[in-house]
Parts: sequence; C-alpha cells; structure tokens
Amino acid sequence: MNRHCTMSSRVPWSVRAVALLLAAVFLLPSLPVQGQGRLSNGQEPVVAPAFRVAVMGSRAMSNEDQRSLKKLLGHLHDAVGKVAGWDIPMKRPVRIMLFTDTHFPARDVWTAAGRVPDAKTMAAFVEDNSLLFATMSGYEMAQASDRLADEWFFLRPVTLKKEYLGSPRNLKGDDLTEIEGIVKSKGARLAGGLGKPLAGQLSDYLVFEDAAYSFPIGTLWVPVRKADDLHRYLDTIVHEFGHHVFYQMVDDVLHRTNPKTRWTRLQIFSATQNLLALNEFFADYTAVSCGHNMVISVHNLIPGVPKDFKRYFSQERTLAEYLEAATKGTKLEREILGEGHNALNPCRSLVWKLKLVLGTAVTDRLVVAAARAQVMRYFGKELPRLKRKPSRLGWGCYVYSGYPTDVLAENLRFLGFLQAAADRLLNAGQKKVFAEEAGKVFGKEYPLPAGAGR
Repeated sequence: MNRHCTMSSRVPWSVRAVALLLAAVFLLPSLPVQGQGRLSNGQEPVVAPAFRVAVMGSRAMSNEDQRSLKKLLGHLHDAVGKVAGWDIPMKRPVRIMLFTDTHFPARDVWTAAGRVPDAKTMAAFVEDNSLLFATMSGYEMAQASDRLADEWFFLRPVTLKKEYLGSPRNLKGDDLTEIEGIVKSKGARLAGGLGKPLAGQLSDYLVFEDAAYSFPIGTLWVPVRKADDLHRYLDTIVHEFGHHVFYQMVDDVLHRTNPKTRWTRLQIFSATQNLLALNEFFADYTAVSCGHNMVISVHNLIPGVPKDFKRYFSQERTLAEYLEAATKGTKLEREILGEGHNALNPCRSLVWKLKLVLGTAVTDRLVVAAARAQVMRYFGKELPRLKRKPSRLGWGCYVYSGYPTDVLAENLRFLGFLQAAADRLLNAGQKKVFAEEAGKVFGKEYPLPAGAGR
C-alpha cells in the first residue's frame, strides 16, 4: 500500500561495516556533469554537488532517451536551486538510481554507485565487511554499520545471528572464522556475477521494486517503464527528493538540540516515525513548490482507491470532510486517509490556497518555518518525555509512544506551527488572508487557542 516510503522494509539491518563517510557537500546551484564510467546502455552517471543520477537498463539509450534525461535533469536542477533558498544545510548528496528493467549486467549498479567493479574494489568490500566484527561494543558496531551503509548502499549486507546484534563481544573465534568465510564467499559471488544480468542476483543487491527514498542510505530508487519517459516521473522524483531535504533539516535540528549525541541514521529514522505525516507533507510540498500539482503518479493501482491517495494539493478538502471520510468512509478510505502518508491532506489544501493568494515565495517561508519549528519542538521537548522500548531496527533504536498521530491531532498541531509562522513572518494584509483561508479549511477548529505552535 505504501508505495512511496521513506525506508524500505526489506532491508536487513543486521550488518554494516567500517568505511569512509561520504564527503560533505553543500546544496549549491551548479550544472550537473557526466560522472565516472559508462553503463552498458551507453549512459554515464551524472554528478552534481547535490545529487548523483544514473539510468540503468538493458537497451541502449536512444536520442529520445537522452532528451528525456536532459529534461529530467533540468527540472531536478531547478528543484535543487529552489531548496537552496530554504536555509537547510545540505550535507549529503542524494543518489538517484533509475532503472527500466533488471536485465542489464550487475556491474552497471557498481558504476552507477560510483564504484569501479574491479578486484581492488571487491577486496575492499571483503575487508570492510570483515572489519565490522572486530568492533568491541554495540555502540561501535552501530556506528560502523552506519558508515558501511554509505559505502555499499546497493548491496544487501551479510546477515548476523540475532544473539550477536549489538553484542560483538559474544563473537567467538569459530564464529569469526565462519563469518569471514561467508563474507569472502559473497565477495567471490559478486565478482563472478558482474557480467551476468542483475535479475538473477537480487538476493545480493538492494534494488527497490517501487519508487522510494531510503533515508539511512540516502538513496532514491525509481523503476521507470520506458527510458524515454523519464521526465514523466518528475513529480515522484521531486517528492522523494523532498524526503531527503526533510532529513537534512532533521539532522541540522539534532545538532542543535542534541549536540553531544552521535546519532546513527537508523536511530534518527526510528525517532522520526512519529513525524511521518509531517515528513510526507514536506516531501509533497517540495514537489508543489517546484511546480507539480499532483505529487504522486499512481494510476489505476487499486480498484476504488480514493483520490486522496494521489495527494492532489488543488482538491477542495476541508478538515470536517476529511475526518468524515477517514472515520466513517469505506474500509479502504479509512485505511488510506488515517495513515500518515495522507493524514495532513487538509493542511495540504490550506497551503495550496495560500500559494495561490500569497505566492510561492511567501508560502515557502511559512511551510519551511513551520516544519522546522515542529521538528525543533519534537526533538527538543517532546521526544525526551516519550515512553520508549527497543526497536528491531538495530542497536540504540527505539519505538517511541505517547505522541498523538491521529488525523485531527496531526492537522491542528501543524496548523498551530503555520499560525505561529504567519504571526511572525506576514504583514497585516497577509495575516488577514491567512486567517480567511484557514477558516475555510478548518471551520469551527479555527482560530486556534492562543499559544498554539509555540
């Protein structure tokens, strides 16, 4: 159902190993350039400070394909420029892996990821994975696993027995010998399969079946049906890119509210599960701010699916109407509308109206300020008070409970932060417009009590 998730549920998080962190880059407007190596379809990965894009597939890139890719890159570059004005430090480039099928040689995935598929690289893979088990504490293993996820993000890790997760001291000599053998065997298998179709090796490679952004590995995977239609996936790509921007904002907030804590990305992901609705809203708004009305291209996916699943910003959707459908609609409507990906649809309607009457620049400032304020409040005041229990995601990860995430709570909470931003950033005339539009969408729930969102 959730075809546009922020982290793949298929990823086994039992193993990561020591590797170098990706060099920090800032999101600066600059033209993309061709990258290292050439794929078997004739295309070279395209590298820019904020992103790396590769199109993989079994058929050669035609002139139409190249024009379509150029159009996609132009729009993506515009999105990067747009986000650059949001005052969100972008410390990590996003890797955008596009593929039309999985019948191309597996070596293309390595090239697309920026790795040279040769004996030296294979030896580095074996060494990095083996070094993980030399760590002496759960903390060290978690940090090492985090770094390995960057270096080998396109490969499924070697699984580790549950009793060793977070307890590397429990590994005995025989265990280490067995693990070393497994790692070497996988390295040999990868090397031997470089020239073979990827389709037969998906148990070793991490390739998403559906369009999704995975925060822990900073990668956006998008399967496309035809290479010459790449630009038609722009709304989805920019939406997923919006998730990347959201997590850059989260990372910046964490350094302000928890400056002494070295969070792994898995720990951040587990801590932000309560912010799913805000995360999805922010990704959707990124697409809308960049000129896309419909932010998710889903057509005839499920019979009878409500229109909210496509998340049109321009649809008229009051809070009362949405709550009625989310609580009294069909079983499918209740499932879709009550879920975090769609829960903030009334707020989506409001910011769309604000964008039309106040302009994109003003609405951008409101949305980004409100989102940042909610994230700051969450990590600075809410998270320390929440109940927590260990999560299966990995060492140091928890399930946090006690933060209301029902539809009404989500919308009134974010409206409060929007109102606070409006009070601070808008002039008298603009504030009047904001109040009028908010009243149309939120009805009897507006105006909010004094102090909401502060």
